[in-house]
Amino acid sequence: MLGRPTQRRSVVPNGRAHGVVCGPRVSVARVVRRSGAPEVRQYAAADASRTLRPTPVNSGNDAPGWGIPGFGSTRSPIRWGLGDFFIAWVVGIVGATIAVAPFGTENGTVPVAGLVASMLGQSAATLGFLEFISRRKGRGSLTADFGFAVRARDAVWILVGLGTSLALGLMLLPISVLAGDDAGQEVVKQFQKAEGTVQILFAIGVVLVAPVIEELVYRGLLLRSLLRRMSPVAAIFVSGVVFGSVHVLFDPGAYVALPALATMGVISAVLAVRSGDLSRSIFFHAGFNLLTTIQILAVLAPRLHPS
Repeated sequence: MLGRPTQRRSVVPNGRAHGVVCGPRVSVARVVRRSGAPEVRQYAAADASRTLRPTPVNSGNDAPGWGIPGFGSTRSPIRWGLGDFFIAWVVGIVGATIAVAPFGTENGTVPVAGLVASMLGQSAATLGFLEFISRRKGRGSLTADFGFAVRARDAVWILVGLGTSLALGLMLLPISVLAGDDAGQEVVKQFQKAEGTVQILFAIGVVLVAPVIEELVYRGLLLRSLLRRMSPVAAIFVSGVVFGSVHVLFDPGAYVALPALATMGVISAVLAVRSGDLSRSIFFHAGFNLLTTIQILAVLAPRLHPS
């Protein structure tokens, strides 16, 4: 049991703890468990009940932790960065191209089955590359490097994602009406044409696979790379805009959804930074995609099972 602190205390230099700080308010005892700095241990011994506001903390290198466990530590230097994000993006495109090649085109467009194969091929190639750079340039696991985590208690964020998708959809409804039927994401249009097993695979890809892979890439690799170079606010904003813009880059008709996609990316980034991992953002992303999936399936149901 700790005794009453004496008048003379060992304090953290410059008022900052050299470790990793998570959450809105963090006890010094918690900082001690995540820091090897002796001055922090002495500070906690002097007053374990005292709390600190979260601050960008370093462990002897240039990478701030920003609430991400293990980030900014010198134990295992992280060498992946923004360049690897662009490579991951290209690798995903190559994987999608290879997967869709056997299906050819119908009247200049990729068939629905080919689009599903493209989505799964892109996801597999991207995941393989992330695993590769994690082992070659990082700590050796998707959890330690990019924050991959899925906790059952965070499933409530599916509802938040559903609500966010609904609210943004209603806000953008006037723009969608003015844009006409030609506007909208191509993946949504193709989903509406899917039938049978292809429809099921499409739904799984949109609700389960896409959230995991995209969160790993944009809120794992991209966001954490940006956090080593700029403030959390700037990193969150940039990653959100990049997320929305990439969805429009090869699908110009999706420009109507750009504000919603960018907003969704920003919210996911905030969840990732505040929690220190991707569990909440993955569930939130899944909920965001789930609303569109439910709407499409509801429209298709009478067509598939006529009375």
